[in-house]
Amino acid sequence: MNQEIRTMADAVKVPYAQAMTVLLFARVFTKGLPKFIKQLPEPFKNNWTFPHDRIFAEVAGFYYFVLLKDFMSQPTDEKDLDEEDDNDDKLVDPYADTLRQSLYLCSQFVHSLADSDIPEMFVSNRAISYSAIHRSKNKNVVDGLVNSIIKVWNPSDDGRPSLDISSVSPVILIQSCVSNMPIEEVVAACKNLYEEKAKNPNAF
Repeated sequence: MNQEIRTMADAVKVPYAQAMTVLLFARVFTKGLPKFIKQLPEPFKNNWTFPHDRIFAEVAGFYYFVLLKDFMSQPTDEKDLDEEDDNDDKLVDPYADTLRQSLYLCSQFVHSLADSDIPEMFVSNRAISYSAIHRSKNKNVVDGLVNSIIKVWNPSDDGRPSLDISSVSPVILIQSCVSNMPIEEVVAACKNLYEEKAKNPNAF
């Protein structure tokens, strides 16, 4: 990654570095979750197939929601980030623009390298969806991420959670893993990349 970034156009370096940072943090999550599940005692263990790429993309989308939530406008319905009001003062922030470029790059990376059934702008669309949940007065965005993970990581063919005891413990564990996501570290890392480059254009 460090070698690749030095070959890029200067305007792309920070968004690229931010995208790689988000993907690295998402990978930490998708490596840790199945490991914890395997450590569960009987009879809580299960043999669910772990849909790595789908959960990986979901977590990346959630991280971008966190990064961009303070810069998103408050539309009455869900819109694509590119359709947000350009006159919104929060969206002319150069740091916000960098994050939006990073989100686009991340979406492209995931689409080109992950499972073929993940749509082109999946990560971007998930970030927008979490923003809509965040704006809702009767929904919790963390619960939204937990429910999304459960929905795709489920042994039931009909898409509904299995009610046997082995399905309960993983749900609790997923909630715990999501609650312990290093949100502040992700935000700080992406902000530091931007500030470092702004202070020293030759930093990377």
